[in-house]
Amino acid sequence: MNYYVYVPYYPLMHLYQPADHKYRNPYPVDIYYTHPNYFDYRFYAGPTYYESEYQIDKRIVRKEKDGPDLETSSYHETDFETSSYREADLEASSCHEVDLETSSYREADLETSSYREADLETSSYRETDFETSSYREADLEASSYHDPDLETSSYREVDLETSSYREADLEASSYHDPDLETSSYREADLEASSCHEVDLETSSYREADLEASSYRETDLETSSYRETDFETSSYREADLETSSYRETDLETSSYHEADLETSSYRETDLETSSYHEADLETSSYHEADLETSSYRETDLETSSYRETDLETSSYHESLLDNLHKDGPYGDITVAYSFKNDITNGTK
Repeated sequence: MNYYVYVPYYPLMHLYQPADHKYRNPYPVDIYYTHPNYFDYRFYAGPTYYESEYQIDKRIVRKEKDGPDLETSSYHETDFETSSYREADLEASSCHEVDLETSSYREADLETSSYREADLETSSYRETDFETSSYREADLEASSYHDPDLETSSYREVDLETSSYREADLEASSYHDPDLETSSYREADLEASSCHEVDLETSSYREADLEASSYRETDLETSSYRETDFETSSYREADLETSSYRETDLETSSYHEADLETSSYRETDLETSSYHEADLETSSYHEADLETSSYRETDLETSSYRETDLETSSYHESLLDNLHKDGPYGDITVAYSFKNDITNGTK
């Protein structure tokens, strides 16, 4: 009959005493004999309540840089589905415009609507005192970006799960999206594009290089969406009556709501295009490199708002950090058979 020997990890060697307590073991290393057919709950159970009592009330509310606490954060976990573009503080918000007079992304009710404007029947992007009004939809007669029902959604798509603003002739292929649910608007050229969404369920409009992006809000009085190498100037208000988004070789309309599944949304020289509308229920215009960004997340692939161990207290932020690495008893667990050491005591 094979008996297995459990040699505990060295810092935990002296935490366990013999079960009978009738004698004191003079040998400093206590060797516990376990039976291979029976499960020994001493060495596999986690620490008790009194061992982990120091972790109670250790929920550190980390105050982000130039932003509110995570407890009162705008990216809240409870209503993250409904209010994804919710700002508790619009002056220090992540989509903060520097020189914009009346905040071209204006939300009247940030608590319940993702892209809710104050008057959504007349214009989807409300600019009250915008000087050039480069994105005005008030006097669009043949606007290809016109939505049939503006009361419910600013960017109402008929089939948002299957349609995906594909570019065929994009030189840098900035926002070519094969699948809108998992990786919509995936940019192949990260240097030329700034809104890189790896996971849109949790990430929110990551902008890796905002200095070179066209969504730069430093001089937003003259142009709302500045494209650097946009030769044909497809967002011009002069010829906006004929086509809101000019495509050079596009047979069908660019943003036609009837045949949105086959719409191409082509731009000729939009190398630094950075305004991409993804899943509006879950994405929320996050700029990772903005100077006035209140929610600076360096690791946006895992979570758009980093709450490491905020809900459940973990062993990693404790004084006994080296004891609890990969389990309750550290990263080394020696349980082996006397007969052969190939099976390592597990089979």
